[in-house]
Amino acid sequence: MTIKAALINFIFVTIFYDLVILGPLEIAQADMQINGLRQKIGEYELQMSTTPLNPLIGGITNILISINVSNSDLLLTDIPVVLKITKNNEEISRSKPIFLTGGHLNYPYVFKSPGTYGLDIDFLKNSIEGDSPTNILTSFEFPLQISDSNQIPFVPLAIGVLVAGAGIAFLVIRKNYHIFHRLNKSGTK
Repeated sequence: MTIKAALINFIFVTIFYDLVILGPLEIAQADMQINGLRQKIGEYELQMSTTPLNPLIGGITNILISINVSNSDLLLTDIPVVLKITKNNEEISRSKPIFLTGGHLNYPYVFKSPGTYGLDIDFLKNSIEGDSPTNILTSFEFPLQISDSNQIPFVPLAIGVLVAGAGIAFLVIRKNYHIFHRLNKSGTK
């Protein structure tokens, strides 16, 4: 076996191991994606996600909200909503009525401490009365997980191991080229 063939073989086996053996470990999740959820209540289906997907404390987190309706009689124009952010069942922040125009809303927020937060989205009958119990049409609740540090994602770690392994193999082969060359010549006679 030549040095090139051995290197190609090593890279192929490493990629195969990374994709087939380690790959399913990352995507085999029983729960939905963190900070990307969907709920349906009555005629309304609401999707909520965050950007970045794994928000950190101190940085701006964009809370993205999208709504669809299954009843064509309900319009998606200028729906007043109030967003409430809670932690440990204690309200931290409350927005004034915001109009959900065209079924989409981007709400920037800065979280000050790590943990699990609650995002309550109240749909109002009208924006004048505020979010009194008699004015709430329907309410959605979503959990938000906020981290205090960057967690190294699994795929870049696996790619880093692959690159490091290939680099070490290349250096070992290059350093011991004369041994492999002699073995190759003795095997062809």
